[in-house]
Amino acid sequence: MDTSIYDDINYFLGHPEWGGQNAWDACMIRFGDMLAAMAYALGIPSWNAFRDIIYFVDDFGMELIPHIYAVEQLRILWEARKRTPKMVVDIGSGRGEIPIGFTHLGIPTIGIEPSKSAMKMFQLTKEKLSMPDAKVHLINTGILEATEILDFSNVDTVILCESIEHIDAKDFTQAYHKIIRGLRKANGMMIITNWINMWPIEWVPPYHCRGANDFLYDKLARDARKVIFRQGSHLVMRYY
Repeated sequence: MDTSIYDDINYFLGHPEWGGQNAWDACMIRFGDMLAAMAYALGIPSWNAFRDIIYFVDDFGMELIPHIYAVEQLRILWEARKRTPKMVVDIGSGRGEIPIGFTHLGIPTIGIEPSKSAMKMFQLTKEKLSMPDAKVHLINTGILEATEILDFSNVDTVILCESIEHIDAKDFTQAYHKIIRGLRKANGMMIITNWINMWPIEWVPPYHCRGANDFLYDKLARDARKVIFRQGSHLVMRYY
């Protein structure tokens, strides 16, 4: 797949009319997909349990959200955590909110993002979220190259937030088998999120190179030892 469309930083920062962009502009981590993924990684078991911790109205987590700065969002989640990841890999990190947020909490985190603007985006996000000292390890490649570099036997949490539809199906399949072998050794989790009610996710070229639907999630769920949570586009699986 040609990923050059993601090299322009405006792909990530140039849409202020989007709900997700509004959250970044307001110095927050998006509730509906990013913060939810982080909550699942911290052992929060479901969407409703997450909403009970940080209340918001809209089922997408896009609108009518309380204005809580990112540092406070993370403090609330940290105090409610039931699990502390040892090592997180965030595949398709975009602007970097998830790896920067976890690093701020002291959790070693690696972000994988092929965009040539990734380093600049990560720096902007550190400043936006008031986390300038977050020492994030960025692998600035696609998923296949990243899995050649990383030893996933040391990783107990893998997140794909609004990214699975942007990853070529063949590339994902090759990387996926190596990833879950590592997660099984580490008693780890895989977390996949998008806007929860945005389901199924359609193939929309050139931005989405594949769709995501119940057939795909059924297939992924069969490989897990336990499905912790599944609703709409949210899928949380455990391997042990």
